[in-house]
Amino acid sequence: MGRNLIAMKLEEFKLASSAEIKEAGWGGGGILSGSPFFGALGNLHPTIVYKIMHETFGNCNTDDVGEKSRWEWVFKTNKGLLTVYDYKWWWSIGYKGKEPGLKENLLEYAEILKAAILEKAREIKISKSQIEQAKIGGAITNPFSLFDNTCTGLLEEAERATCEIKNSSNQKGETMELTVEKYNENSHRHGNIRSLYRAAFITNYLALEGFVQLIYGIFLKKRYRDDIYKRRIENESILLKLLEADRYCEGFERPVLSPGENLFQALQYLKNVRNNFLHANIAKGMEAHLIMVDQYPILTKEKPEQKYGIRTHPSLISEVDVIRARRLVEKTVVKAINALYKEIRWKFAIVHRYWSVPYYRDSKGRVDFPLTEDDYVPPEQIEEMLSLSPDLDEDYYDTRKKTAH
Repeated sequence: MGRNLIAMKLEEFKLASSAEIKEAGWGGGGILSGSPFFGALGNLHPTIVYKIMHETFGNCNTDDVGEKSRWEWVFKTNKGLLTVYDYKWWWSIGYKGKEPGLKENLLEYAEILKAAILEKAREIKISKSQIEQAKIGGAITNPFSLFDNTCTGLLEEAERATCEIKNSSNQKGETMELTVEKYNENSHRHGNIRSLYRAAFITNYLALEGFVQLIYGIFLKKRYRDDIYKRRIENESILLKLLEADRYCEGFERPVLSPGENLFQALQYLKNVRNNFLHANIAKGMEAHLIMVDQYPILTKEKPEQKYGIRTHPSLISEVDVIRARRLVEKTVVKAINALYKEIRWKFAIVHRYWSVPYYRDSKGRVDFPLTEDDYVPPEQIEEMLSLSPDLDEDYYDTRKKTAH
């Protein structure tokens, strides 16, 4: 390919005509560069690419976009047709046509087109003041989903290690020496499993904090989004933010929690246990006391504290404690979603576990979520999730079932 192609500007690419697009045939083509599996090309959001393409070439020159796409431009080259299109939250460069070897022939053109688009993108400068003054929405990397999935992964790893220990302990015909060696090895692995449970316990509370931060990141009222109020609110405790969510945030028709609720008191206890972990406090039951009784030195310990089925002693934290702590978080999440106005309750119920949560505000500042048919969830599934009781009932304490329901 000629060197002049390498230095092509975006304006040098020519749009294909309707006849040329039709001649390429429907249903043929594929991806040349860019895929949801490898991240957005150049780390550019498709909204930026759309701006570049529309300002350079005007309206799209085809309505024949895929089911997952909203826009597409088709370009002609001496090797075939190139396309630039969006796919959900990604953008890609592809080709149209069914001729043998077409993909291989267009790969270099695709790289040149990508470089031209990225060069244009570098000319776009977004200032902090623009973000503050012109922001109408966004997409938040979801801290709730991040830490909830981390907790799930840690529990799965602990379960896998536990199964391996059980399987290795059931083997017959082993010598005593080998059995002792395996006992020592398994004892070490049991310690590692305890470590996984402690890590899962902490990340579960981080999931709660992440959910509250997600709410405030999306729903915080306009009057509180200036630096003075925002810094003050950011420094408030997570539980106080839950109590005051309907005051500081749009979209809530009633308070999420009240201080007298059993669920809120359990969350306060969970926060105290979390603080003991975070600051490596010596919790009740961690210290043995040496005392003199009738001239006899006796070593005694206080009984470790346990409330709401969750222990405070960090070395005793087990799968049972993590399961109940997760149920407290899940009950809180569901209660918060149920406190939203009906118009956005179901939509937020769908997106609140997304890895990235897209949202926008209308001209009146009301929050909404841009859902498509791909986001569809059967109503009965949403109703089942939102029907979770906030009470610490038998289902809460029954750890034979590892989910909240």
